[in-house]
Amino acid sequence: METVIADAPLYAGFGKRLYAYLIDQSIIQGVALVLLLPFGGGLWDQLSGALTRQPTTLSMQSGSFDVLAVSITAAVLFFMIFQFVLGVAYGTVMEGGCAGATWGKRYCGLRVTDVQGQRIGYGAAALRNAGINVLSVALSMDMTLGLMLAPFYLMPLFTKKKQALHDIVAQTIVVQRP
Repeated sequence: METVIADAPLYAGFGKRLYAYLIDQSIIQGVALVLLLPFGGGLWDQLSGALTRQPTTLSMQSGSFDVLAVSITAAVLFFMIFQFVLGVAYGTVMEGGCAGATWGKRYCGLRVTDVQGQRIGYGAAALRNAGINVLSVALSMDMTLGLMLAPFYLMPLFTKKKQALHDIVAQTIVVQRP
């Protein structure tokens, strides 16, 4: 018969971690959309104007399509960088603070601690969340790149302490709240 140590943490399973991540990403994407919506009007005007032109005038207006392509590319890059920074800031403030959990983790009954079960602080939280948000940006950029990074996020299925690569690097664990 196995001896169970009473003080051993109950590591969070992959399903709860994924659910918390999806909640957090919904919050981050929603905030990003609301914050960036006022800046999207000019891009929308350019796009709708280009799409309503007649085919005969399109060839004469090729310069406007170059401007449109640059505008769309710049907007997408800006959104990805903004999404990354917002995601890292959100996770850092929430997990590095007293609660030790984002809203998604709180809802799922989870908490992030160091390997000794103590609060992680803002430095480890920033490192951890930079790693987490790389996947979001990678998936936004290219599905193939996102799939190449996926095994690092699936590591909780196979590691003893249910840690992903970002947890190992930041020396953190995700546990069930008591």
